[in-house]
Order: sequence, then C-alpha cells, then structure tokens
Amino acid sequence: MASTNGDSKDQPTTVILGDGPAMVRGALAALLEQADDIEVVTAAASGEETVRFASGHKPDIIVYHPPTSAMSEDTVELLAQLAEASPATKVIILANGPDPGRARDAIRAGASGYVLAADDTAQLIDAIRAVSKGIPAINPVVALSIAQDNREEGHTWLSDREREIVKLVALGFTNGEIAEEIHLSVRTVETHRANILRKLELSSRSGLVRYAIDQGMMEGERSAG
Repeated sequence: MASTNGDSKDQPTTVILGDGPAMVRGALAALLEQADDIEVVTAAASGEETVRFASGHKPDIIVYHPPTSAMSEDTVELLAQLAEASPATKVIILANGPDPGRARDAIRAGASGYVLAADDTAQLIDAIRAVSKGIPAINPVVALSIAQDNREEGHTWLSDREREIVKLVALGFTNGEIAEEIHLSVRTVETHRANILRKLELSSRSGLVRYAIDQGMMEGERSAG
C-alpha cells in the first residue's frame, strides 16, 4: 500500500491523470486514491481531453503521460495549452524513459515534476506532495542525464522546431505571425522562444539574428511581410 503519511490539510490535492495507456491510468488512479491526501478527480484519454478537463476541473496537479509516439515539441505545446487552460495547475510528466532532451524541454516549458513510469508508486505520490507545495520533483536519474547532456552539448542543442522558430524570428516574424506560419498557439511560440534564449544563453532578438546568420540559417529564406 502506498504511504499515507503526507501532511494533513483540510482539502486533498486534486489530480487529473492525462493520456497514456488506459490500463495504466486505471491502475494509477486506484493506487493514488490510497493516499488520503490525494484525490484523483478524473482521467483523460488524450492530450486534447486533458486540456479540456483541466479547464473544467482546475485541478491542483496534472500527471501527464505522453504517448510513446509523441515528439518533445508535442509535450511542450501541450504544456503551453494547459498553462492557458488552468494557470494555477502544476504538471508532472510521467515519462517512459530518462531522455535528457525531452526532460529538459518539458521542464523549461513549465513542468514542475518529471518522474518515470518505472518508478514505484510511492515516488509518484512523493512527487505530487512536493509539487503541491511548490517544490520541483525530478527523478534523480533524469536530473543526472540532463546535467551530463548539457555538458556534452554545451547547452546549444536545438530541436528542428526550435531551429525553425529561430529562422522566423531572424526574418522579422512576430510571435503571432510565427504561430500562424507553423500552426501553433502564440503561447507555445513564446515558450519556445524563451527556451531557445536559455539554451543559447542569449537575451535578445538581435542575438538570435546573429546566431541564425552564423549557423547559415538565413540563406534562401524569405522575410516577413
């Protein structure tokens, strides 16, 4: 049985389980309900449903299990949609493995926790309790893999989507124009831009322009307007 010795309070931490295999959602719901300070209010069968339920229920925490077919950019976009649907809700990613690139992107996009599906349920409960108090909860293996990956790549690795956004920013596109061009929400574009600036250790659009030129991104590209 999962530990139930969390801090006592009048109301339990409300949780939505999002996406992932139906059998996993059902098992997690049953196990989490054994903790008397956690209440699973519902489970969503897809990312879209997770966003809709977040907007309707406004839970304290969403435990989101990205599908195995999901790209890192998909999770980043979903995090932006969840932040818009329920700004006060915190998100814990339940990942299939300790991929450092995916973990780093999710955390930079606003995830408050990153745990592994292979973890013991008690670890997930501890993560929920920590995140509910404003304390980030990152699986130690994931944290180590991110640190090692950052050292090896010098913090400059960009995804294909991020490179596309760098080019459009350098060409003079606004966030709204970029969102329309690549079919994302403005909030998601803003999140990507913030992540890019952190990765490249830059602080302005002019820095992104210089980076794009140095990387040969501008050749043959059209400008905005």
